[in-house]
Amino acid sequence: MKHLRHRLLICIILTFTLMLIAGILFIRIGKKTPTLSDQIHQAEILCKWLIKKNTRRRLADYTTGHFTWDSENSPRSWTYYNGMMMDAFARMGELDFVKNFYEANILPDGKINNIFNPQNLFTVNAVDSVEPARAIFSLDTSAYKDTLLFIYRYLAQYPTSSNIGNNYLHKLRDPRWETYIFALDGLYMALPFLAQMANQPPSWKCFQDINTAETYGTIFDRMEWVASHLKDEITGLYYHGTDKNGDHNEVVWLRGAGYYAMTQADLIELLPDGERKEKLKRNLLSFLDAMLQNQDSQTGMWRNVVNTTDDLPDNRLETSGSAMIAYTLMKTYNDGITPDIKYLHAGLKAFQGIMSGKFRKKILGYSVSDIYKSSSVFSEPAMYCLNGKYVENEAKGLAPLFFATAEAKKWLTKSSAITKNKIPKEYPDTNPH
Repeated sequence: MKHLRHRLLICIILTFTLMLIAGILFIRIGKKTPTLSDQIHQAEILCKWLIKKNTRRRLADYTTGHFTWDSENSPRSWTYYNGMMMDAFARMGELDFVKNFYEANILPDGKINNIFNPQNLFTVNAVDSVEPARAIFSLDTSAYKDTLLFIYRYLAQYPTSSNIGNNYLHKLRDPRWETYIFALDGLYMALPFLAQMANQPPSWKCFQDINTAETYGTIFDRMEWVASHLKDEITGLYYHGTDKNGDHNEVVWLRGAGYYAMTQADLIELLPDGERKEKLKRNLLSFLDAMLQNQDSQTGMWRNVVNTTDDLPDNRLETSGSAMIAYTLMKTYNDGITPDIKYLHAGLKAFQGIMSGKFRKKILGYSVSDIYKSSSVFSEPAMYCLNGKYVENEAKGLAPLFFATAEAKKWLTKSSAITKNKIPKEYPDTNPH
């Protein structure tokens, strides 16, 4: 009897194990592989979910910061990452939230609203403060002309240095930025805004002292200095920043590279045609070719520190920078910067890699993981891979993911070469080694 019970128990365990294995196989076999259309839709659902979670009861509450995507828990709303989110929502067609944000944060006289929140100030010690104005150009700019003019004049007085190509100092009176005074991030914060201001209709010119040709020339000068001083001529990659003497660090930080890529792509759309713009295009494509040599062959993403081996502790495949590069790759093709479809394919692969590997539906919502929180410029690669610096649902990753979503949707909508919403299975070999 004892042996019979023992055999019966073994049979029950084996039966249960076989049923479990069969169930897992059934789920895997029956699970549909998401198409590009599916993943764009998932990103759109994520966008609407975020808006729902962050819609405020009163307009005044849009000035108090603490949006769910703010891992830095800022008590104010006029921050560059909130500005990036407004730009992202605008690109996703969610203009009501954007309108509410600016209606709350800008007073009729053009100043930043701190009536309900004294901490909601336009900080004058960082070029980051310019970025929140960019999404204004997606609205009726005439209502915010005074604000745009104020920020333009602020930039005209903001410190630069001839040692860094007359680019803006990244932050003032901040000990974290005393050694390295310039970062690629700052290009994105300021230069596209300058180009957008220079592109305003002639009726604006009587209200401001913008010398359009001079502004364009300054932008080209600054970008050309970066291309000649921060580029590694061997790899084609760009270092994150420079010190007071214009000497660069030795680290290629992914999000810094992403900011640089997006700046170039956006400026090419905004600047006038000519040889200098063609040079900017060549620089962009050369840089993207270098990035493609470091693209992960499985996921299409990039590691947080690009120019190092995989043995650097916690050097993860990072979401924010990968999304920025994905956006730029797709935009180069969508905007006709290049007819070479390899850039589109690589960008789509990165976007799908993020949506497959970093996006998750949870019980109480959605999650996008492995977004690096923040960084100054450092000389040691390990300083970019500190424990606890990777977070979920953070603005600096969400915003470029939505930028990339908009570009993927733009291509999918216009392309007649795609059938059944599937991208080609065969990608160009972007990482042959």
